[in-house]
Amino acid sequence: MTGVVFRLDPDLSIHRVKNSVSIPNGMSWTLDNKFAYVTDSPTGKIMKYPYNLETGEIGWGQGKTFFQCPYVGGVPDGHAQDEEGFFWVACFGTGKVVRVNLEGEVVAEIECPTRCVTCPGFCGTDLFITSAAEEDPEKYAWSTKHQGQLFKIDVGVRGAPLNRFKITGKA
Repeated sequence: MTGVVFRLDPDLSIHRVKNSVSIPNGMSWTLDNKFAYVTDSPTGKIMKYPYNLETGEIGWGQGKTFFQCPYVGGVPDGHAQDEEGFFWVACFGTGKVVRVNLEGEVVAEIECPTRCVTCPGFCGTDLFITSAAEEDPEKYAWSTKHQGQLFKIDVGVRGAPLNRFKITGKA
């Protein structure tokens, strides 16, 4: 494990807050900012941690598995949250982006014409989905035609409001 998670405070100071993360591919908060969600792709999981909005502290030792990719050969990659609190998770290696409820259950699924979907993001009710180059083009030749492309689908719900960073002073 070589990844690290840092926190940037409003005074522009930077803090190393978690070591021993392999590939942290997504991070978000519940709509009430009481929990943080962190994807560590090689584990196949998105973890849920208590979050203190006042201090910016994450309860790393109190994490629980929120979502585990249910597809063979797939791992969660980037994710985005909608205004209803559901998460849209790219399942790298499967071509699927899934909508996940607050209990971590898949309630909807989008199939893309390439296996290596990487990250969803909202613009209005449109969900944009990025993809990467096919990692095994000889085995999955069908996936190479649309590798690295951007996909768009109207999912009928808007993205959650984004948290804004506010600078309070210089470090």
